[in-house]
Amino acid sequence: MDRRLVRGLGVAICAAAVFAGCSGGGGGSSTLSVTQTAQPQATATPPVAAKTGTASFTFLLPFQRTANINRKAMYISPSTQSVTVTLLTVNGSVPGTPVNATINIGAMQPGCTPTGVQVSCDLSVATPLGSDTFSVTTFSGLNATGTSLGATTVLYTLYANAANHVTLTLSGTIASLYLFSPQLFQCSDCSQPKLYAPGQGSTQQALLVPVPLDAFGNQIVNPGTYNTPITFTSTPRPGTPAGGLLFRLNNSPTLAASVTAAGPSDQVFAVAQSVPGSGSYDITANFGGGISPPLTVKYVGLPTPTPTPSPTPTASPTPGPIVISGSTLIGGSTLSFFVGSAPQTITVTDSAVPSVTYNVNTCSANAPSATFVGIIPSSGPPTPSPSGTLTSGGTLRITPSNSPLVFGTCQLTISDSTSASLTVYLNLFSVTGTVQ
Repeated sequence: MDRRLVRGLGVAICAAAVFAGCSGGGGGSSTLSVTQTAQPQATATPPVAAKTGTASFTFLLPFQRTANINRKAMYISPSTQSVTVTLLTVNGSVPGTPVNATINIGAMQPGCTPTGVQVSCDLSVATPLGSDTFSVTTFSGLNATGTSLGATTVLYTLYANAANHVTLTLSGTIASLYLFSPQLFQCSDCSQPKLYAPGQGSTQQALLVPVPLDAFGNQIVNPGTYNTPITFTSTPRPGTPAGGLLFRLNNSPTLAASVTAAGPSDQVFAVAQSVPGSGSYDITANFGGGISPPLTVKYVGLPTPTPTPSPTPTASPTPGPIVISGSTLIGGSTLSFFVGSAPQTITVTDSAVPSVTYNVNTCSANAPSATFVGIIPSSGPPTPSPSGTLTSGGTLRITPSNSPLVFGTCQLTISDSTSASLTVYLNLFSVTGTVQ
């Protein structure tokens, strides 16, 4: 799978209109014009001492996700209902007078303006001039109640007679996590994803993608860092040789039994080693608040040395009559989508018979076949369907689901009346909880 499709997964929140300018979908860019209402003023009690200024924050929450914010979206959980800003220090010292302010997030809340696809909420905080350290926390309930969905601290120098717009990066709070590996699911039997020792097969290394969720099941995307580092480990099942599966962090030549990723810019790979024996490994990710469900990988190692000769290898199967082509195919058999992204087209030819049938099946994760993709054949019915027939030499136009609840991997099986078949693997990535 093309790693560029997964490197953007993470979380970020920016204040003061720096959310604008994200791109995706058709490849263009868009900048949303935000009409701000009068900003609510947070006044400390008792009043802050003289020589104060105003720190301004703008928080954006999406009503819905659009194709233009799939790839470079920045994170604020769509379950957010309030944000609290607290002054921690001024020039390195705790302020003599506490300063904090909370704003409720919503289309009908004071200080908030709906803009069509999102709501923009403005907050101004009266705070001493100088080098100020703020903490920012988002909550699932109004008035700083409920569950904390993200938090960060930011250092900002406040000047007199200046527009002090504070920018920051928010790390989403991971409540649960699961692992996904696009390369491991490019297989004939996806219930048994495999890694092969060098010389024993084709898949010797596979990218591991952590998919973090907040307390309300929203996928956390594009963070600056995770709120807690994620540590990857593997456990051999009984009878499996030790050392057959190690990890690589980014492009490091060093392999280790466990690695730790600080944020989504870190890439973790499972790498098969040349160890005698075979078996299965359970790969898990520890994110501080818990451990992901195991991703079980079958390891096909080197043959165990025996005095008997190795069996004669079987002849390679004769290629079937069905051939597919398309400019966006990865490895000749895989298509990858973001939810709501542009359709992709493949051409199908069959040298044996004049027509073929197609069907979406064997879906993993949260990907029911009926809602995973819609397919329209050339000269076919105008309504997309996960199954149908196609004349040899025709094209299939594959459109991904636009539902943020659908993601994972499905197989598109193409077959003919001679019992020949060919499989196309469809990877669908869901991006929710985004802002632009």
